Amino acid sequence: MSGSRTSRSVSPEKKLSETLGGKEAKHPVASAKNVNITSTTPTQTLPNKSKESDSLPVDQGKGSPATQSNLRSDMGVEARLTGPLETALFEEPSSATNLAMEPHEKRSAPYPVASIAEKFQASQDQCEILKNRVFELQRNLQEAHGVIFSLQRQQQRLTETEAADDFKSLCGAVEELIGTKLGESLDEKLLMKEKSLKLEPSEMLLNLIPFPGRDAFKFPETDEHNITAAVMRFLCREIFNREFYCFIGEKEHEPLLSDFMRSVDKSMKNLEPRRDKMAYRTWRSETYTAITSRHEFGRIREKRIFFLTHCLTAMLLLFIPRADERKLHANIRHAIIEPAFALAHKMHLSVDYFTIEWSRYHNSQPSQRSSFPGGLHLHDLELIDYMDKGKLIRSAPSGNVHYMFDITPRLVFTKVKGDSVAEPKVLRKPKLLVSVLKEGFRLRDPASKSGEDITSLGWLERNLMSISKHRQRGR
Repeated sequence: MSGSRTSRSVSPEKKLSETLGGKEAKHPVASAKNVNITSTTPTQTLPNKSKESDSLPVDQGKGSPATQSNLRSDMGVEARLTGPLETALFEEPSSATNLAMEPHEKRSAPYPVASIAEKFQASQDQCEILKNRVFELQRNLQEAHGVIFSLQRQQQRLTETEAADDFKSLCGAVEELIGTKLGESLDEKLLMKEKSLKLEPSEMLLNLIPFPGRDAFKFPETDEHNITAAVMRFLCREIFNREFYCFIGEKEHEPLLSDFMRSVDKSMKNLEPRRDKMAYRTWRSETYTAITSRHEFGRIREKRIFFLTHCLTAMLLLFIPRADERKLHANIRHAIIEPAFALAHKMHLSVDYFTIEWSRYHNSQPSQRSSFPGGLHLHDLELIDYMDKGKLIRSAPSGNVHYMFDITPRLVFTKVKGDSVAEPKVLRKPKLLVSVLKEGFRLRDPASKSGEDITSLGWLERNLMSISKHRQRGR
């Protein structure tokens, strides 16, 4: 039995020799006779060797073959670690030594299978926690985006280019419609041939023409320009120059609603702590945006479009009494009223200021408009020369420039910056009718010679004055 155990203990030595390449070790390895196999405490063991293998009795080796195999394995480990090479083997074990380990020795390794499984499970739990955290952060980020966007000012921005193009198209549409629909009738003076006169549209039209325009009634071929100017004034008065371009309630309630909105505007400007101009303009834009989003507003807007189209159609029918009223109504609505409403909608909902203004001469008396104070600046004005068949003046004229009346107004843009505004910028110059005269000449009155009405508007004004006098006598 002793010899059998000795022979078994030599086997690890042979394996060690093979591992070292078959060479003799510099330090002799302890032989089997130096190993005390009856001792339950080995001379030197692995740091992580289990207590179960340390306390295994030798007598149990006589049991089953598996038990004897475990015993031989323990003896082999003790043999390998008994001697001067044990430090080197412990610090850097070779692959061959690892392959020589028996199953029991693997169960005694520093990282048992149970420990790895626990760590894997812990990693999975941590991963699940992190996933839930990511989902939560994504949800919070989405909510934060919603809050940020809700706090941002919903500013209705109308660009300078867009406004200038739309206004230019509108002015061109008015001039084209007057020229194509009324041109021949004005030349033939069909209005003067009518036996009856519609008073309401006639008075409405003349009320749209200021003093300079009326003074031009005595000059031939001014009707077309004067009627164009009257249509533009109609659009300014009824649409562009209002607090808001359309009624926000029923007509009978409109004065109260307008007064209410003006009072709120005033309160906004006087709030404490004080709001800057940008905050006030943003509030106004969003308020009217909300008003125009109501279903009722669409119905009110449609009624207003129809009414203004009807009024303008009635005024123009004075000069073309035999025209198809329905077709003219449709043309005026499509070419003039609807584009004017669309432009005014964008202008009045804008945070920045867009205004339509006439020149400073548009309502002046004759003594105030004989010349241009401060000189004539063509970069600010678009001048049409009456004496040159209505041609555009492209360079500074050499003679005297006599103002007659405004044909179309100008479009001005003012940008809001915090609590201030930038310098006003003219996006579209006003168009003025002037007469360029040589030095020493003045514009004469052709009507004073003949005593006849030179223009249809002059005839209309004279007849309305006669009717008015007749009414006064009847009272």
